[in-house]
Amino acid sequence: MILLVSSASIAQKQAKHIIMIHVDTTNIISIERNPPRAAKTWCEYAPEITTLNGVIIAVHTLGPPNFGEDPKNDSRITYYALKLNDPINVKADSVKEWDAFFDEDTIGIWNSHSFRLAELVGKSVVVTGSLIQIGIGSLQYTDVLIEPNDITIEGENHPKSKELH
Repeated sequence: MILLVSSASIAQKQAKHIIMIHVDTTNIISIERNPPRAAKTWCEYAPEITTLNGVIIAVHTLGPPNFGEDPKNDSRITYYALKLNDPINVKADSVKEWDAFFDEDTIGIWNSHSFRLAELVGKSVVVTGSLIQIGIGSLQYTDVLIEPNDITIEGENHPKSKELH
């Protein structure tokens, strides 16, 4: 069944999956699978600044060269992420060709070397920064990343995780 949502969008519903296709007069602008259902908060990619609340987690996984296809030879890596208190939706950025995502509940933390994240694992924090994608062939393990400007333990007025230089 095809349903015209507006003059700029077409939605197709099949079983549990919904696909939205945004078009202008001649081109498909973006295709989004599974539009938002639960998440109420919409966020945008950089240069917009976003503030998110959640718990810092350490995720252990297989890395290069085969990212799990050859566990004997793949490196073991740990990356840090923010498990969100409430899921978010992220608007597509057609200029940067970054995809839209819906009901994201875990956001990777990019450029985390300037923060002492190992000390924050399991703590509730407020992270302020820019949402990004770093592309294919990179070490991006979540759909969306946040490049933090500030990480503050919830209930405290100043950042505790920034290293002193």
